[in-house]
Amino acid sequence: MKAFTLALALLACVWNIVPAADDNWPRWCGPRGDCTTTQKGLLDQWPEGGPKELWRQPVGLGYASPVAVEGMVYMFGTIDGKDTLTCLKADDGKLVWSQKSPGGYTGDHPGTRATPTIEGNRIYTFGGQGDLICRNLADGREIWTRDVMKATGGKPPMWGSASCPTIVGELIYVQVGEGGPVAVAVNKKDGTIAWQSEEKGKGSYAAVVPVDVGGGRQMLAFGGKGVVGMDPSSGKTLWVQPWTTQYDINAVSPVYRDGHLFITSGYGRGCALFKFDGKTTEKLWEKKEPHDRMVPPLLEGEYLYVASEGSFLCLHWPDGQELWKVDLKLGLGGQYVRTGDKMVLMSDSGALMLVQVTPQECKPISKVQLFKGSENWSSPLVYRGRIYVKGPGELVCFDIKTP
Repeated sequence: MKAFTLALALLACVWNIVPAADDNWPRWCGPRGDCTTTQKGLLDQWPEGGPKELWRQPVGLGYASPVAVEGMVYMFGTIDGKDTLTCLKADDGKLVWSQKSPGGYTGDHPGTRATPTIEGNRIYTFGGQGDLICRNLADGREIWTRDVMKATGGKPPMWGSASCPTIVGELIYVQVGEGGPVAVAVNKKDGTIAWQSEEKGKGSYAAVVPVDVGGGRQMLAFGGKGVVGMDPSSGKTLWVQPWTTQYDINAVSPVYRDGHLFITSGYGRGCALFKFDGKTTEKLWEKKEPHDRMVPPLLEGEYLYVASEGSFLCLHWPDGQELWKVDLKLGLGGQYVRTGDKMVLMSDSGALMLVQVTPQECKPISKVQLFKGSENWSSPLVYRGRIYVKGPGELVCFDIKTP
């Protein structure tokens, strides 16, 4: 059981939604859903001992990642057994507001899982027990709450709900859990249930992602038993691609482009690429490695960068040819943000790294040990020339601007 490593809140969300303005980072994986920032003027190499620390603040337990909009950073953690959303000033870390909700995941690996999603003047959180909450961005005041599990007759998956809220149009999409629908769509204005997926049984930990294929849009949920393609307006099942793993953990959302669908899971299952026309899937190849438990793959042009339980690999798209493999000692996680030809990575063991990553090589540049432990699974945030890194219970801010 301990091997499960919570393939959760770190779930990969790779989708094509209209980017947020400026350098805002309003949701898991950033404005474009690809964990990539376009910021310039960042250090090419860090000072010995790491970047200059500017501030740190307690934000609670959990694996949710920081998000940032208009000079504010938001963290979703569990404090005293209650899910707590905290708003801090990005420049100095001063507390703006903090709001608690009654529920919180206190089972194995306690704390929050899913990263909040910000849209307009609202922020949405999905707690480990299945509470979907909408709050006012300015003060954290609750606008509505929906117990998704109670509303659908399901229950959270074994290690808590972790499906980062995906907003498309008027609806919020999340996976559910066990004994009910695989996924659900909720009206973002008032929290009413718009639909429950036709597919029942077992949801998992990955975010629901939209893809445009075959002349229309579909929502894909990588559930406990495989990928389910759903009609975005009704939840009707359009197709299912079976894919089973130990403990029914599928936490890395599918990657789709130009008629090809890539999926990957840990626990020795590996990865596969399918030819996909929106109605049917045809397996083109399957491999035992990379076997990615929780880190979102990054597709750039003809190259796919994928974590594999400690290592990082570059595959040629779409034939899957391995171009390089480097053991970065990331552990089972290895969260990252892409910055130009580099990546800022956080390992399970709390090491923050700056690595040059191109189709030709993966070359470590700088490294600093920030935290202890083995479950540092939150993604770093690169925002306005700074790095924000979530440790076991606090958020730490570092300066990485060029002089």
